[in-house]
Amino acid sequence: MVDGSQVAMRVPFWDSFWQRAWDVIGSINWETVAAVVAALVASVALVYSVRAARRQNVLPVFLELIREFREPTFKSHVDYVLTKLEDRAPDASVGIKRLPKSAQQHVLPVQYYFNLLGQLRHSRFISAIEISSTMGGSVIETWRVLAPYVYAERATSGDTLYLGFYEDLAARITALGPIALRRKLNLATSPPPN
Repeated sequence: MVDGSQVAMRVPFWDSFWQRAWDVIGSINWETVAAVVAALVASVALVYSVRAARRQNVLPVFLELIREFREPTFKSHVDYVLTKLEDRAPDASVGIKRLPKSAQQHVLPVQYYFNLLGQLRHSRFISAIEISSTMGGSVIETWRVLAPYVYAERATSGDTLYLGFYEDLAARITALGPIALRRKLNLATSPPPN
């Protein structure tokens, strides 16, 4: 059972607590709080606007890169790397820069093209998902063929970052895989009827 003195002791505590809380709330400069909140909202809006503008500026570039990827000349370079390079230059230890000129004319456009895509991905202009959905197979397959040549070139030249963006892109697309890509793209399926 609670006697009256104990109840009386609790009430002043709560009264003083609420009084202190109201004193703190009353001492806040609400104009400053509103200004800070407005500045935060404006900052967030600015970040999103800059990102949107950045993406709008890179869209024409990405569309041009897709067009170039589909050009017969570039397709012939990719085909050479995938089907003929290892037969025509079987010694990968020569690296890239010591390949025969006939091989370089096919290898260099492919490696520089995919390295540029890797740089755009690294700079967050485009995502690995976007690249993977349009040309991921070619990135992975050409990297698998060119990797021994690239690693030999790095060892000879001492440039450990040589085509690093290309390698990073290939690694990210490989790690993504087709199942995760389908899920991230939120693609529906429509199997044929039985």
